[in-house]
Amino acid sequence: MDYLPGILSGESGEIFMGSFKGHLRALFVHSVGGGDVPRDYILNHMVCDFAETVRWWSRNKQYTPEEISRFFLRTTPLPEG
Repeated sequence: MDYLPGILSGESGEIFMGSFKGHLRALFVHSVGGGDVPRDYILNHMVCDFAETVRWWSRNKQYTPEEISRFFLRTTPLPEG
């Protein structure tokens, strides 16, 4: 994972993040339910939060993957339904 900060901060960082978010969207789309919040909003929120969590982690390597997962799940609860 030592290469991740370089990928995210280089010229291709935004291209990588765009592609990464596309893959996350495809992964999360089946996990998002309805409710009183539009599905597309919830999906966008989850994708952006997860992608930015990865970016943040690349700059804060003192945390384990398990800790990062816990941070994400505590701040971005999965939608009901």
